[in-house]
Amino acid sequence: KIPMRMGGGPVTHVITIAEDITDWKAAIDRTAQAEKLAALGQLAAGVMHEINNPLATIAACAESLGGQAIHGATTPAPELLRIIDLEVQRCKKIVNGLLDFARPKAGGRALLDLNAVVQQGLFLLQHHPRVKRVKVVAELEAAAVLLVEGDADQLVQVLIALAMNALDVTPDQGQVVIRTRREPGEAGRAILEVEDTGPGIPRALQAKVFDPFFTTKPPGQGTGLGLAICYGIVADHGGALDLLSKEGEGTRFLVSLPIGVRHRTTEVLA
Repeated sequence: KIPMRMGGGPVTHVITIAEDITDWKAAIDRTAQAEKLAALGQLAAGVMHEINNPLATIAACAESLGGQAIHGATTPAPELLRIIDLEVQRCKKIVNGLLDFARPKAGGRALLDLNAVVQQGLFLLQHHPRVKRVKVVAELEAAAVLLVEGDADQLVQVLIALAMNALDVTPDQGQVVIRTRREPGEAGRAILEVEDTGPGIPRALQAKVFDPFFTTKPPGQGTGLGLAICYGIVADHGGALDLLSKEGEGTRFLVSLPIGVRHRTTEVLA
């Protein structure tokens, strides 16, 4: 809106210019979903190993049940059935976690426990193949509940993208630390950090890392959209995404979000 005046007099008219961004927003949403599905593909690679363990246990229990009629019972059947049920539930939890992450959901804001959001992301990250060779450490704020207002699915996507980037650049036997804390101050902000022990990002490239389609990964291994999407999601939540890195000394990404206010009628999603 642009006010119009005659000379130095009062405002006589207002010129209003509007732009329909419906198609643009839809394109951004489709891109974000495509990037999330690409991350899901990498996570799913670890599911084979993750599910093989409970399947092996189920197979052993079934074999034991089948052999009891011939060789006699060595382990009570109810105990074997209980183990089978536990392992089936474990498989179901793994698969449902990945499916929930993959499905596009209607956007909605609620009061969230940031630590619970991180725990959900860590559950998905344990299926990443690199987790077998890189130590993932969670240092979550224990002194207070960190409440933020936002979309849980989008915030999990931000964590997954930042953590997977960290895992990709961290050498074997290295470490990725995911921590939450409350920033001191009267207003107060919730901080989510993802820190790696990788090679760091050269200063000349740091200004470009949030640009769409910019990537330092080899061709075919990155779209250059992950960090740009994270930046947009965090900004849409009233927060900030910052980079701290020194070449040869690893990288830290800091997500800063406003502390949410708990109202009597507000439900906290954990």
